Amino acid sequence: MRISDLHNLENELEMSLKNIRIKKSAVIGHENVELSNKVTLIHQENRQLHNKVYGETDKIKFEEGSCSVHTLEKESSSVPLQLNVNRAVQECEISLG
Repeated sequence: MRISDLHNLENELEMSLKNIRIKKSAVIGHENVELSNKVTLIHQENRQLHNKVYGETDKIKFEEGSCSVHTLEKESSSVPLQLNVNRAVQECEISLG
């Protein structure tokens, strides 16, 4: 083969590789959007389940080392929750009032 033929072949290979990368990037981008939508949907479902189990959060009162959360129940009564924050571990302990 002549040098010009080798250059043409190299250019064709580079263009083919570029097209493959563009298609791969588009497929990955599409999959990323689909996965992001699924994560959002799962987050919404988890929030709905959380609200069914614990009720809608009405207000949160923060105090040093703890915070009080009042939730609304179906009968319009509120149930206070006491969250004690463990500063060393950064975890909350929940107790019903």
